[in-house]
Amino acid sequence: MSYPIVPLSAVGVDDAFDIRLDAGDIERSFAGPILKALGVPVALLPPLATGWRGTPLPKPVQLYFKFGAPIETSALAGRADDEACCRDLRDRVKAAVESGIEALLALRERGEAESVS
Repeated sequence: MSYPIVPLSAVGVDDAFDIRLDAGDIERSFAGPILKALGVPVALLPPLATGWRGTPLPKPVQLYFKFGAPIETSALAGRADDEACCRDLRDRVKAAVESGIEALLALRERGEAESVS
């Protein structure tokens, strides 16, 4: 069984929070070696972030989302071990997401808050 992939692009989400510490910062801190010794996968730790007025609430910012045209995968059934096929699919999805981001950035630049086709 196969399902279409619907590319989703988003712009503005990263403006809702200020990253105070990310996994790399924690790994380089005094806590890094301790966490590693305890078997904590430091690279998987979520970032420590603040939002609106230093709280964990997101800042009120305009968010933009775009769903791209579905990418059919039915022709790829049974080809999960075909590296070139998988790479091609990945590249098509990546191009669709990047195209959506470019369209959303242009929309944001114009200060518009309407739908993008």
